[in-house]
Amino acid sequence: MDMLSEQVNWNELKSGITYTESDSLAVLRPERNTLQFQPVYLNAATNDPFVRIENQWVPVKGLKTFERYQRLGRKKLFDTATLETLD
Repeated sequence: MDMLSEQVNWNELKSGITYTESDSLAVLRPERNTLQFQPVYLNAATNDPFVRIENQWVPVKGLKTFERYQRLGRKKLFDTATLETLD
């Protein structure tokens, strides 16, 4: 039996496992008086939010400890050589 007889759509497979960093954090409350801040990544295929916990991609929708999203407070820098604003 030829294993290559089935066509694999590599672009579809790659988009299902590719994650892009967003500009938000997921605020998690694992215990009553503690907060954790996890970077949120978006799945390239579905655009669903995920976080990386213990080397596994976990959907934010499935987290019982999820409290809210918080935008990153990134500062914009001014490059004096080019006179442009950088992210």
